[in-house]
Amino acid sequence: MKKSNWDLYLVTEAELSRGRDSIEVVKAAIAGGIDAVQLREKNMSLRERFKLGQQLKKICQKAGVIFIVNDRIDLALALEADGVHLGQSDLPALTARQLLGSDQILGISAHTREEIAAAESAGADYIGIGAIFPTKSKKLTENNNGIGLKKLAELKKMTQLPVVAIGGINESNVGSVIKAGADTIAVISALTRADDIKQASQKLKNTILSTSSDSSSAKFNLKEKNFKNETKAELAINMQHNTLLELPTNLADCWQILKNSLSKNSPLIQHLTNNVTINDCANVTLNWGALPVMTSGERDSVEMLESASALVLNIGSIDKRSFKVMLKSGKKANQLGIPIVLDPVGVGATEYRTCAIQKLITELDLAIIKGNQAEISILAGQQAELKGVESIGEYQHIEEAAKKLAAQLRTIIVVSAAEDIITDGIQVQRVKRGDQLLGQVVGTGCMLTSSLAVMMGVKVKNNSNFIKAATLVYLYSLLAEKAAVKIDTPAKFKQEFFDQIFLCSQ
Repeated sequence: MKKSNWDLYLVTEAELSRGRDSIEVVKAAIAGGIDAVQLREKNMSLRERFKLGQQLKKICQKAGVIFIVNDRIDLALALEADGVHLGQSDLPALTARQLLGSDQILGISAHTREEIAAAESAGADYIGIGAIFPTKSKKLTENNNGIGLKKLAELKKMTQLPVVAIGGINESNVGSVIKAGADTIAVISALTRADDIKQASQKLKNTILSTSSDSSSAKFNLKEKNFKNETKAELAINMQHNTLLELPTNLADCWQILKNSLSKNSPLIQHLTNNVTINDCANVTLNWGALPVMTSGERDSVEMLESASALVLNIGSIDKRSFKVMLKSGKKANQLGIPIVLDPVGVGATEYRTCAIQKLITELDLAIIKGNQAEISILAGQQAELKGVESIGEYQHIEEAAKKLAAQLRTIIVVSAAEDIITDGIQVQRVKRGDQLLGQVVGTGCMLTSSLAVMMGVKVKNNSNFIKAATLVYLYSLLAEKAAVKIDTPAKFKQEFFDQIFLCSQ
């Protein structure tokens, strides 16, 4: 979310404001320290909400407070709000994200593991959970008493996204809600019906902050203690369980099948790759449960393919000799029905690289092409900016370029970026996970290519290359997040990342 200290979130409802209008309520609440405002007003007409929203946006903007619109993405766009909050009966989250773009906040109400997974997959920024306690402003479940703290804690464990709790929360019970796992507290009546809204906001926020501080300290110590006492086997089991909970359901099912097959068969993944990251690519392949072989000779490479399950072609260190080996090996792989994963490192940076890639693409059938935004844009015939082999600049139309290229070449395109894109030309999966430390370690892109080849080398029924690629990219990014939790330097992150992959595949 845009604001890291998003602790107290006011949802407006004039009918619950004791005769005061929402502008008066919001101004007083902002003076008391709230961090975000949601325009709700269920009983107003759309035009009335628009007029009110115009005024509230100005007030929030001036105060540096986040402004969110409830339910209506058209209204959020018209008001140029900071974001929108949607329920399960509103516009689908994936469609909303496509309309909003990547910069706006998208909150999704979710009540089950499946709904949480779908929200994450669609690119939600936070999960709304409630009603926690009985409330007049929301329809209730769980015998009309709200879902309760136990259910909140269970749902919190299913996501790494911030959780916004709502429903019947006030100063007397907010501490228990924070301790149950809520990251942010959303309220209506606790503020709108208060005698002194400013004072009520201050008290509620102070309670949230003091409880958050105590709670986070206790949770951290408990986590450290449990981690130290776990055996290697227990750690691996817990790692697998927690990771599966965080994957979208269809991808979690696919990973279970892939993992079982990897443990039984250990496919051989042949690499013709660059000499900068060759060791890391071998290690990541091994940690997934496959067997790496790093060939370079023409005859040796062609013969080795007889035993291989997938072939990696990475042009990072391309020259005349290595290109000849790649082309000949690629043709042999096509004859044997072995999937090829191509990494067009730095295409467009030099004429030689560009010509080499164009020849490989023209003469070989490829299972996957994985590249950064600039590389994929260049292959799709669009303008792009490269500095060496690194992508720079903005790429607003990268999804369209990737889909066009995938359809043209009849392959899977994987765009590696802050928000990854996987497409077969028709289906599109976006993955907004990972950590910035991935960009601080040379070779994580090449390691992703090798990881994709591992999954292409696993032959399983009822899972397309698209689903396998989407599963791997989501899992790769998720494990990077886990590796970065306690790590803040690149070298330590790299080692922890390898360990996370190893534990996940056990």
